[in-house]
This record gives sequence, C-alpha cells and structure tokens, in this order.
Amino acid sequence: MTTGDQPDREEAVEPTAAADTSPEKESSMEIHPPHAIRTLKDFLLALLTVFIGILLALGLEGLITLGHNRALVREARANIASEILNNKESLDQALHEFPGRKDGLEKIIRAMRDMEAGKPGPKDVNYIFVGYNLYATAWQTAADSGATAHMGYDELKQYTELYTLQQIFMNVQFDAFRATADISDVRWVLDRDPKTVSKARLEQIETAAARYMTILDALTATGEQLSKKYEAFSQR
Repeated sequence: MTTGDQPDREEAVEPTAAADTSPEKESSMEIHPPHAIRTLKDFLLALLTVFIGILLALGLEGLITLGHNRALVREARANIASEILNNKESLDQALHEFPGRKDGLEKIIRAMRDMEAGKPGPKDVNYIFVGYNLYATAWQTAADSGATAHMGYDELKQYTELYTLQQIFMNVQFDAFRATADISDVRWVLDRDPKTVSKARLEQIETAAARYMTILDALTATGEQLSKKYEAFSQR
C-alpha cells in the first residue's frame, strides 16, 4: 500500500565559513628579527652591534658636550679680557692721580705743624678721597658657570694671580679710605684760630695724614704691579 509520494526535501546545506577579511586581520603582521640568534656567533654579533651603537651615541654626546664647553670657555675669555681692559683704564687713572694726592697729604702735615707753632692754617689746602672700582664680575661668572674647570692649569693660575692681586689693591684702597676719616674735618680745623684748636687734635690729623701717605705708597706699588699684569694680558 502506497501512501503517496512525499515531497522531495532539500537538505539544508551549512554555508562554509567565509574567510575573515576584516581590516584588522589583513593588516596584522609579525615582525621577526632579520637573523635568528641560533649560535654563539650570532649572539656575539648582536651584542657587538648593540655595543657599537652605544659607543656611537656616547661619542656624539661627548662631541656635543665638548663643543659646549669650548664655547663656554671662549665666551669667558672674551668677557674677562674686556673686564681687564676696563680695569686697566681705571687703574691707570688712579696711578696718574696718586702723586697729587700725596702732595695734598704733605701740605696737610705742614699745615698742622704751622698751626702747632701758632701760625694760621693755609687756605689752599683741601682733601677728598677718590676711590676706584676694579671689577671681578666676569671672573666670578666664569667660575660660577664652570668655564674655569675647562681651562688649562697655567691659564687658570695666571687669572687667579691677577685677580688675587687686584683684590689686594682693593683692600689697601679700603684701608686708605678708612684713614681719611681722621682727616675729614681738616678744612674746618684750618679755618679756626690756632689757639682754639687743641694740640692733640692737630697731632692726630698730622699722624693720620702720615699714615695715609704710607698706605698710599703701598697702594701705588701694588697698583703698578697690577698694571703690568693687566698689560701682559692685554697683549695676549
């Protein structure tokens, strides 16, 4: 007995998985070293390559540092040379005026002796202190910036000697300034009647002037020596 033909059934066919063509999949790649390290020779070659790269980097950095240090020293030398030139001009002016200052002190001493003898003081005697600034700004800047650390020993020694002598000159000049305190009222004393001024005060001014002359002699000797050092640097 037949029950009739059953309609044909189409068997479901599962679609095959399509290849993944997403952009991420297409663009992904693996990077491998050009040469696999398989032997000791390969390892040593790779190590040598790294070592050479480090040396090249350090060498380049060293060249840059060397260039910077040279520029630093070159700038420091130029600034110091300019400073020395300006200081020499001020010092030469001081040395030119020291003899006149010494003559003024000698007049004061004679005037005090005349007044001690009862004679009136001269009217043409007057005295003021004039100071001269010698700068060390460029030298100090060179030390602070580290430029002096890259100078040769002989050069550094010469700079140190010059600026040390310059500081001595400034110290002696300060002593001279303090010595003027005891003669600062000399004009007032000279305008007084000798009988109204105590002998002790006249002797005090005389002693201070004599001490100032001694300091002035030391200042002149130091200044002349310093001027020669300035001149030597100017001719370099």
